[in-house]
Amino acid sequence: MTKRTQFIINHAIPNFIKNIYLMIKYRCLIHPSARILFIKNIKIGKGTIIGKCDIIAQNKGIHIGKNCLINDYVILNSKANYIKIGDDTTINSFTKVIGNGGVTIGKGCSIASGTIITNNHIIPKKKNVRYDKLTKKRTKIGNYVWICANVVIIDGVNIGNNCVIGANSFVNKSFEEGIVLAGTPAKEIRKR
Repeated sequence: MTKRTQFIINHAIPNFIKNIYLMIKYRCLIHPSARILFIKNIKIGKGTIIGKCDIIAQNKGIHIGKNCLINDYVILNSKANYIKIGDDTTINSFTKVIGNGGVTIGKGCSIASGTIITNNHIIPKKKNVRYDKLTKKRTKIGNYVWICANVVIIDGVNIGNNCVIGANSFVNKSFEEGIVLAGTPAKEIRKR
């Protein structure tokens, strides 16, 4: 598909028409004013509900599992890589997921409002240089992870299955499965 054709599909066709097409194709529910770009790069599982949000499925695209809930005002942007969301996962309002190095979110996860899963800037050794280089590390969140409100997770982090991340935490390193963690930076509070 040429860039011109892709531009026409993304910008000239109204959102609600693209959303109806996706609802019929994947047997899911999508809010009429949800903005989904690059629809050829998206897969949505049966029974998933997508609210009034922005989904930008660039490059390797976005795969959303079955029976998921993507709430209003969520931003999913696969950027230079991919985002994979497992079955029965809920992502609540004002959450932002950037898949620059690839993001995998397991099944049965609950992600509260205001969470940010993103890449990081590379700080140059020289002074008086722009900070325009970004890290591109893979991020993996295991199955049945509960991420409380306003958590920030930077790329390159692996969160094990059944973890709980306390509100307002900053996660910059990986944690094994079954751990309750919180703080800035996040530290293990106890085993679950």
